[in-house]
Amino acid sequence: MEYIDDNGSVLGRPTFLVFPENLPPKGSLLVNMSRVGKLGAATQDILVDNVSYSLWEHTKLNTYYRTFEPPYIHISSSQVPFYWKLSDGYYSATIWNNYIYDFDTGVLITGFFDVTPELLALGVINGDSYDYSAAERNERLKDRGETPHELWNPGFNLYDTNVRFPKTSSSEVPDTKMKYLFSVSLLLLLLSALLNWRWRGE
Repeated sequence: MEYIDDNGSVLGRPTFLVFPENLPPKGSLLVNMSRVGKLGAATQDILVDNVSYSLWEHTKLNTYYRTFEPPYIHISSSQVPFYWKLSDGYYSATIWNNYIYDFDTGVLITGFFDVTPELLALGVINGDSYDYSAAERNERLKDRGETPHELWNPGFNLYDTNVRFPKTSSSEVPDTKMKYLFSVSLLLLLLSALLNWRWRGE
Protein backbone atom coordinates (compact mmCIF):
# COMPACT_ATOMS: atom_id res chain seq x y z
CA MET A 1 0.00 0.00 0.00
CA GLU A 2 1.52 3.32 -1.07
CA TYR A 3 0.65 6.80 -2.29
CA ILE A 4 1.38 7.57 -5.95
CA ASP A 5 1.10 11.07 -7.44
CA ASP A 6 -0.34 12.08 -10.84
CA ASN A 7 3.06 11.54 -12.49
CA GLY A 8 3.35 7.97 -11.19
CA SER A 9 5.97 8.81 -8.54
CA VAL A 10 5.72 6.99 -5.20
CA LEU A 11 5.25 9.42 -2.28
CA GLY A 12 5.47 6.80 0.47
CA ARG A 13 3.32 4.57 2.68
CA PRO A 14 0.11 5.81 4.36
CA THR A 15 0.90 6.95 7.89
CA PHE A 16 -2.44 6.33 9.57
CA LEU A 17 -3.02 2.68 8.62
CA VAL A 18 -1.08 -0.56 8.10
CA PHE A 19 -2.29 -4.05 7.25
CA PRO A 20 -1.41 -6.15 10.34
CA GLU A 21 -1.05 -9.26 8.18
CA ASN A 22 1.27 -7.52 5.69
CA LEU A 23 3.62 -5.21 7.61
CA PRO A 24 6.34 -3.30 5.74
CA PRO A 25 9.71 -5.06 5.71
CA LYS A 26 12.89 -3.48 7.05
CA GLY A 27 14.45 -1.18 4.46
CA SER A 28 11.19 -0.47 2.63
CA LEU A 29 10.16 3.10 1.79
CA LEU A 30 8.15 5.14 4.31
CA VAL A 31 8.60 8.64 2.82
CA ASN A 32 10.12 9.59 -0.54
CA MET A 33 12.19 12.74 0.11
CA SER A 34 13.29 13.33 -3.52
CA ARG A 35 10.82 16.23 -3.95
CA VAL A 36 12.40 18.02 -1.00
CA GLY A 37 15.82 17.34 -2.52
CA LYS A 38 14.71 19.07 -5.72
CA LEU A 39 14.04 22.19 -3.63
CA GLY A 40 17.69 22.23 -2.54
CA ALA A 41 17.60 20.33 0.76
CA ALA A 42 20.23 17.68 1.42
CA THR A 43 18.44 14.63 2.82
CA GLN A 44 17.60 10.97 2.15
CA ASP A 45 14.49 8.81 1.85
CA ILE A 46 12.94 7.72 5.15
CA LEU A 47 12.98 3.91 5.37
CA VAL A 48 11.60 1.30 7.76
CA ASP A 49 14.30 0.52 10.34
CA ASN A 50 12.40 -1.77 12.74
CA VAL A 51 9.04 -3.55 13.03
CA SER A 52 8.21 -5.14 16.39
CA TYR A 53 5.48 -5.94 18.89
CA SER A 54 7.51 -5.36 22.05
CA LEU A 55 7.34 -1.60 22.71
CA TRP A 56 5.12 -0.89 25.73
CA GLU A 57 4.02 -4.53 25.87
CA HIS A 58 2.69 -4.12 29.44
CA THR A 59 1.39 -0.57 29.11
CA LYS A 60 -2.05 0.87 28.40
CA LEU A 61 -1.95 3.72 25.89
CA ASN A 62 -4.37 6.59 26.36
CA THR A 63 -5.63 8.58 23.38
CA TYR A 64 -8.41 11.11 22.99
CA TYR A 65 -10.49 8.38 21.34
CA ARG A 66 -10.07 5.63 23.98
CA THR A 67 -7.55 3.66 26.02
CA PHE A 68 -5.80 0.86 24.11
CA GLU A 69 -4.42 -2.37 25.54
CA PRO A 70 -1.27 -4.19 24.34
CA PRO A 71 -0.03 -5.76 22.13
CA TYR A 72 0.83 -3.01 19.64
CA ILE A 73 2.55 -2.89 16.28
CA HIS A 74 5.61 -0.63 16.49
CA ILE A 75 7.28 0.71 13.34
CA SER A 76 10.28 3.01 13.54
CA SER A 77 12.18 4.67 10.72
CA SER A 78 15.81 5.22 9.90
CA GLN A 79 17.31 8.49 11.17
CA VAL A 80 17.82 10.83 8.25
CA PRO A 81 19.90 14.05 8.18
CA PHE A 82 18.16 17.14 6.86
CA TYR A 83 20.08 20.25 5.83
CA TRP A 84 18.63 23.15 3.86
CA LYS A 85 20.68 26.24 2.96
CA LEU A 86 18.47 29.32 2.88
CA SER A 87 19.16 32.88 1.74
CA ASP A 88 19.50 34.11 5.34
CA GLY A 89 21.02 31.01 6.97
CA TYR A 90 20.25 27.31 7.07
CA TYR A 91 17.88 24.78 8.61
CA SER A 92 19.33 21.57 10.02
CA ALA A 93 17.59 18.63 11.69
CA THR A 94 17.56 14.87 12.11
CA ILE A 95 14.33 13.27 10.93
CA TRP A 96 13.04 10.14 12.65
CA ASN A 97 9.51 8.70 12.64
CA ASN A 98 8.01 6.37 15.23
CA TYR A 99 4.52 4.82 14.89
CA ILE A 100 2.37 2.69 17.24
CA TYR A 101 -0.58 0.87 15.61
CA ASP A 102 -3.53 -1.10 17.01
CA PHE A 103 -2.68 -4.79 16.78
CA ASP A 104 -6.08 -5.88 15.41
CA THR A 105 -7.01 -3.15 12.94
CA GLY A 106 -3.71 -1.48 12.02
CA VAL A 107 -5.05 2.00 12.89
CA LEU A 108 -2.40 4.47 14.07
CA ILE A 109 -2.85 5.01 17.81
CA THR A 110 0.04 7.32 18.54
CA GLY A 111 3.44 8.33 17.25
CA PHE A 112 6.14 10.91 16.71
CA PHE A 113 6.84 11.98 13.16
CA ASP A 114 8.50 14.92 11.45
CA VAL A 115 7.72 14.16 7.82
CA THR A 116 4.94 12.03 6.32
CA PRO A 117 3.73 11.58 2.73
CA GLU A 118 0.47 13.29 3.72
CA LEU A 119 2.31 16.38 5.04
CA LEU A 120 4.60 16.55 2.00
CA ALA A 121 1.56 16.41 -0.31
CA LEU A 122 0.23 19.46 1.57
CA GLY A 123 3.57 21.27 1.24
CA VAL A 124 4.66 20.82 4.87
CA ILE A 125 8.32 19.81 4.73
CA ASN A 126 9.12 19.29 8.41
CA GLY A 127 6.33 19.36 10.98
CA ASP A 128 6.11 18.76 14.70
CA SER A 129 3.74 16.14 16.11
CA TYR A 130 4.41 17.03 19.78
CA ASP A 131 1.17 17.16 21.81
CA TYR A 132 1.54 19.45 24.83
CA SER A 133 -1.81 18.45 26.32
CA ALA A 134 -0.88 14.75 26.19
CA ALA A 135 2.51 15.58 27.75
CA GLU A 136 0.74 17.31 30.68
CA ARG A 137 -1.61 14.34 31.12
CA ASN A 138 1.37 11.97 31.11
CA GLU A 139 3.10 14.08 33.80
CA ARG A 140 -0.03 13.77 35.97
CA LEU A 141 0.07 9.97 35.52
CA LYS A 142 3.76 10.00 36.56
CA ASP A 143 2.94 12.08 39.63
CA ARG A 144 0.31 9.51 40.64
CA GLY A 145 2.80 6.67 40.06
CA GLU A 146 0.76 5.06 37.27
CA THR A 147 3.53 4.94 34.67
CA PRO A 148 4.92 2.68 33.18
CA HIS A 149 1.63 0.70 33.35
CA GLU A 150 -0.36 3.48 31.71
CA LEU A 151 0.73 6.51 29.70
CA TRP A 152 -0.08 9.28 27.28
CA ASN A 153 2.45 9.53 24.46
CA PRO A 154 3.26 13.24 23.96
CA GLY A 155 3.13 12.91 20.17
CA PHE A 156 0.28 12.48 17.72
CA ASN A 157 -2.68 10.75 19.43
CA LEU A 158 -5.79 9.27 17.84
CA TYR A 159 -8.65 11.72 18.31
CA ASP A 160 -11.48 9.99 16.45
CA THR A 161 -12.09 7.29 13.85
CA ASN A 162 -14.95 5.59 12.04
CA VAL A 163 -13.16 2.23 12.25
CA ARG A 164 -15.10 -0.38 14.21
CA PHE A 165 -12.83 -2.29 16.53
CA PRO A 166 -13.61 -6.01 16.99
CA LYS A 167 -15.08 -7.17 20.30
CA THR A 168 -11.86 -8.99 21.17
CA SER A 169 -9.70 -6.06 20.11
CA SER A 170 -6.61 -5.14 22.07
CA SER A 171 -8.53 -1.96 22.91
CA GLU A 172 -11.37 -3.79 24.69
CA VAL A 173 -11.59 -6.32 27.49
CA PRO A 174 -13.45 -9.49 26.41
CA ASP A 175 -16.90 -9.82 27.94
CA THR A 176 -17.37 -12.00 31.04
CA LYS A 177 -19.06 -14.88 29.17
CA MET A 178 -15.97 -15.33 27.01
CA LYS A 179 -13.74 -15.34 30.10
CA TYR A 180 -15.82 -18.12 31.69
CA LEU A 181 -15.91 -20.13 28.47
CA PHE A 182 -12.14 -19.86 28.15
CA SER A 183 -11.62 -20.84 31.80
CA VAL A 184 -13.90 -23.89 31.52
CA SER A 185 -12.21 -24.96 28.26
CA LEU A 186 -8.78 -24.66 29.86
CA LEU A 187 -9.92 -26.64 32.91
CA LEU A 188 -11.33 -29.43 30.70
CA LEU A 189 -8.10 -29.55 28.71
CA LEU A 190 -6.02 -29.87 31.89
CA LEU A 191 -8.35 -32.55 33.28
CA SER A 192 -8.15 -34.49 30.01
CA ALA A 193 -4.33 -34.28 30.02
CA LEU A 194 -4.18 -35.45 33.66
CA LEU A 195 -6.49 -38.43 33.03
CA ASN A 196 -4.54 -39.36 29.89
CA TRP A 197 -1.26 -39.22 31.83
CA ARG A 198 -2.63 -41.38 34.67
CA TRP A 199 -4.12 -43.87 32.19
CA ARG A 200 -0.75 -44.28 30.44
CA GLY A 201 1.00 -44.70 33.78
CA GLU A 202 -1.04 -47.80 34.71
